[in-house]
Amino acid sequence: MGIGDLAATRKVTESTIYNHKAQAQRKLHDDDRFFLALVGLGVVRDRARADDIRARYPDGRQQGLRRVSDGT
Repeated sequence: MGIGDLAATRKVTESTIYNHKAQAQRKLHDDDRFFLALVGLGVVRDRARADDIRARYPDGRQQGLRRVSDGT
């Protein structure tokens, strides 16, 4: 399904689809838990960022006491 088809199905403009995609990518980029999960799956290989996240949360917990996966 192309962008035009998706926009027509959702009855929005193509620019709305692109804006939502960009917004989702920004949110995913800023989510440390999601990033470490991707590292664990081998989808991303940014070891420097993974090491930085682990250094910031040495006990494996983020705000709200959520566990941060170790990505391995």
